[in-house]
Amino acid sequence: MNDFLKQLMLYIIVGIIVVCIDFGSYKFLINIFDVDVSISKRFSYIIGALCSFFLNKSITFKSCTIKLEEPILFIIVYFIGFVSNSFVHDILINYFKGNIPFYVSTLSSILINYLGQKFIVFKK
Repeated sequence: MNDFLKQLMLYIIVGIIVVCIDFGSYKFLINIFDVDVSISKRFSYIIGALCSFFLNKSITFKSCTIKLEEPILFIIVYFIGFVSNSFVHDILINYFKGNIPFYVSTLSSILINYLGQKFIVFKK
């Protein structure tokens, strides 16, 4: 398997873990603490982002160095993904019930975050 496919597979595996963390915290905030769905999505995204940084840094992109620019660039990339995620989620909750807004908003940010991490944050 070439390096790109291996890296993409690792990103998908890490992504599945992060989405589970995101979704679990989203549902936890809504069901246990009765937090508004939009606010829950924002908090769950941030929790997932923190997990994503550490998992993708070490597992997917194998960035062993400690560089100040990595977390700064990661925050910028994830902020763009966060805005996309929140915007898409808030629009879709007006038209769809259930988990569809969560899934579609998550997919929109996955694309932004992968490209940003690969070509900006953890580029070699």
